[in-house]
Amino acid sequence: MSANSMVKLTIDGQELTVPKGTRVMPAADSIGIHIPRFCYHGSLSVLGACRVCLVQAFNPVIDRATGEPVKDDETGEPVYREMPTLQTSCTLECTEGMKIVTDSEKVLQGRANIIEFILANHPLNCPICDKGGECELQEMTMLCGPGRQLFTESRLNQDKARRIGASIVLDQERCIVCYRCTRFLSEWASEQVFEFHERGGHSVIEPALKEPIGKARFAGNTIDLCPVGALTSEYFRFSARPWELADTPGVCPHCAVGCSLTLGGRLGTLCRVQPRTNYYVNDNWICDRGRYDYAWVQDDRLVAPEVDGVRVPWETAVERTVSALADIESIAAVVDPATPCETGFLLQRFMSDGLKASSIYVEDDFDLAGPFPGTIMDLMYSDPVILVSANILEDQPILWLRLNRRALEGKLSMVAIGAPDWAPDLKRLATDHADLQPGQAVAFLNGMADLVASADASTLTRVSTETGIPAEWLRGLVERISAAKRPALIVGALPTGEYAPARSALDRLTRSLQADRKMPVKAGILVGGANSRGLRLVGCSPRADARGSGETRPWRQALLAGDLNALIVVGGDPLCDASPELVEAVRGLSSLVYLGTNRNATSELATVKLASASFAEEPFTFVNFEGRLQQSIPTNEPIECTMPGLRVVGRLCAALGLWHGELTADAVRRSMAETAETLRPWAAPIGEQGEMIAS
Repeated sequence: MSANSMVKLTIDGQELTVPKGTRVMPAADSIGIHIPRFCYHGSLSVLGACRVCLVQAFNPVIDRATGEPVKDDETGEPVYREMPTLQTSCTLECTEGMKIVTDSEKVLQGRANIIEFILANHPLNCPICDKGGECELQEMTMLCGPGRQLFTESRLNQDKARRIGASIVLDQERCIVCYRCTRFLSEWASEQVFEFHERGGHSVIEPALKEPIGKARFAGNTIDLCPVGALTSEYFRFSARPWELADTPGVCPHCAVGCSLTLGGRLGTLCRVQPRTNYYVNDNWICDRGRYDYAWVQDDRLVAPEVDGVRVPWETAVERTVSALADIESIAAVVDPATPCETGFLLQRFMSDGLKASSIYVEDDFDLAGPFPGTIMDLMYSDPVILVSANILEDQPILWLRLNRRALEGKLSMVAIGAPDWAPDLKRLATDHADLQPGQAVAFLNGMADLVASADASTLTRVSTETGIPAEWLRGLVERISAAKRPALIVGALPTGEYAPARSALDRLTRSLQADRKMPVKAGILVGGANSRGLRLVGCSPRADARGSGETRPWRQALLAGDLNALIVVGGDPLCDASPELVEAVRGLSSLVYLGTNRNATSELATVKLASASFAEEPFTFVNFEGRLQQSIPTNEPIECTMPGLRVVGRLCAALGLWHGELTADAVRRSMAETAETLRPWAAPIGEQGEMIAS
């Protein structure tokens, strides 16, 4: 960055240099000087609504003739002139030579006055407010408030504790009109959930249509953004005080993005899930599914190992499992894609070295699709982003949120291509869209590869006929991609037989696009669960089916063909809504072992149930679709007689002489690092942002 694009200023006597255009508040934050704020948030636009971030600003007096600062005749120091009023530091841009004072008596009095105005209609019920202990208004009042209030008139009365949908409780009396919630929803999520009604001191927040909120994917983030108790979580409300929670860093188990979380536990209960800032993955946000979908951690849990429906000690369950599987030739393991890397690593050792079986199936299409060749940041700085049957709004919502933010800023365009009845919300919110009949994704990709190479009239006509997409629309898309510096293409889930030809078509398209570009083109198939990529890295993938023919088949197909005699299911519920034929085939197995957290259709058929800890009760490692390694720390101890999955599978390995020593996450990670070069990062400390690893 050139010297002309930097400015030097002083804040509370500390000199610093910042890029031109930087505002005073983030500049102060960069050197550890905290200025109170309510409406300001680093990931939202600047508004200057609350006025509590007031500072004194002094600019050097400039000689109009020379353009140089005027200096005092006696001291030789520059002469400064104070700006006529106190300034809001969130909106004030830093200029050359500026001096900022954040803690003078004039500033402190101005802030105290603003806080007194805010408190004029704010209910003083802090002891019973659910936000107590983490309320920014409460903290600022104690830090720089007036100490006593002169306002004696009656306060305005608004609605209290109104459930408005999206698992949010609205308390209008507490709203301080900071506009954080509405700015997030309009600037990031494109969800018109809230609006402000009335004017001046009568302004109140309401659901947009003054009716309960319908479908919302990201509205829960407004709870975190709200600096007071106006928006609270229906799930967390009054379940605990913030200071009672044991907050630990976690990783979301719901999709392949792998959002960074803060898990809040109390007395063995997971009380709250919040986003943890990770600018490389989820910024400051999580989707509502990641925020609220954790009731299963407490409900209908397997709390102890069982054999034939009878609760038994762990030693008995392990012995029964090993003895039941030891002499069986055809065994397969079915693994949920949210299974931790540590558990998967020990499972493949138990299967391949202990049971001499290599059939390990993960319940997704990652093996067919392959790893996606790019990161979230790569996609954010691409343009355009073409989505082919990839409903990232539902399947990877935070990825969509981050791309949508760039699109709303005018820095990216998203083009959605899919079946006519596919993802209507995604099509509505995309920059452009086209209908593609089911089963035509491969034809579209091959057609695009042909058109990028030569978009003549005959090729356009042929591809339009094959895909059903108008020729002029295809021409415009090809022109846009061909002119773009960094195009990207994301393909979603496909029928099983289409993955290989889709990958071949993508390779052709990528080679054509890459020819005239220095930057790599990001194009791939994005499927899989929270740890699909990590499980493959540690060896959880089918190398041969139960017949030993060298082929791989879906485990359901092998089971229905009678080629499996025993099954180990790790997590999930693969028999939920299964066909009667598949259920009968499972009933006919000599042994079904279930390792998981909850009772479900699969566990009810299991002869041995191994009760494992939940994602909030065990340390684990996930690798998201980018290849980013992240670790989670438990917020609670495992309930009753459950164990972390790595300890359960580790005991099975120990029973066969495959594991010696302690069964801890660190010990397993060290063993993983010794196994292969690609697993070495597991043994090193992982930073808060996670670490990128090789595939």
